[in-house]
Amino acid sequence: MISSHYHSIVPFGGPGVGKSTLCNLLLDGRDSGKFKSSESTQGGETKKVSSFKGYALGDQKKAKVNVFDVPGLTDPDLPIDLWVEEIRNGV
Repeated sequence: MISSHYHSIVPFGGPGVGKSTLCNLLLDGRDSGKFKSSESTQGGETKKVSSFKGYALGDQKKAKVNVFDVPGLTDPDLPIDLWVEEIRNGV
């Protein structure tokens, strides 16, 4: 029996390292595009915290997950204290 509890997943890293791609894979088992991935490692595409709920790897037999995509740790557009608060509100 699968728990009704959602496991929250928040990848951390610098801009352009693949956090959004990882979030798509964790949520859907493929790079579905729900989270917009950057085309290069030059800078991050993600400018705000966003999240989607679903089943791990898109498989309804797996755990429920709430996957958060966040800006890179050094992104000046959204300081870490602000996005930690957004994650806290979304959990």
